[in-house]
Amino acid sequence: MSLKLYFDPLSPLCRSVQILLGKAGVEHEAVELQIIRGDLKQDNFLSKFPIGLVPTVEEGGLLLAECSAILKYICEQYKLDDHWYPSDLRVRAKVDEYLSWHTGGIRCKCFYWATIAPIVFKKDTSAEKMEEVTANLKSALGLLETYFLSGEDPFICGQEISIADILCLGEVTQYWMTGDKLEDGYPKLKAWVERCQQYLGDVFERVYEPIYKVTKDGVFKYNFNL
Repeated sequence: MSLKLYFDPLSPLCRSVQILLGKAGVEHEAVELQIIRGDLKQDNFLSKFPIGLVPTVEEGGLLLAECSAILKYICEQYKLDDHWYPSDLRVRAKVDEYLSWHTGGIRCKCFYWATIAPIVFKKDTSAEKMEEVTANLKSALGLLETYFLSGEDPFICGQEISIADILCLGEVTQYWMTGDKLEDGYPKLKAWVERCQQYLGDVFERVYEPIYKVTKDGVFKYNFNL
């Protein structure tokens, strides 16, 4: 049975998996869902994936959620080029370090509280909450600039792109939908985004078509003043 990916095109985590599959040329069936529409709350989805999140994948009886686990699985199952998830223990440890930091770091839900909560769910975000999550975002961007991208290597974990890069890229560029390119205030981060975008080429452009459309429509416009 071929790989089946359940995804929402506006989810940064889903885009990471889409990009890996696309760049590596892994054949798969894509099932588009919409978080905002409530697709992940439907019984037919929850009966398979009780965690209730995307991305999720299904293959030969395997049901797998959580983006990092999926990215690693794809690398190993399809024997992708080593740079995606390096076999060298030290380099792999650095990839895993980033993957572990990601959720509590750059994925600090600032985008959610600034846009999704008030625009989609009609829930006002307090000034105190925005101050808190904006500070967390600023701290995370600083760590990307001064730690994860502090050396001379072009990518987060070395000379070649890895799943750490595409996971991070999805989150940093999520803010493009607000009309704000956060990386513009961080020279190394900006150069890294451009480097990733160039490397990923047509795959990046194809996966980001929905992002460009939402950005143009101004649905989630917001100024973070970082």
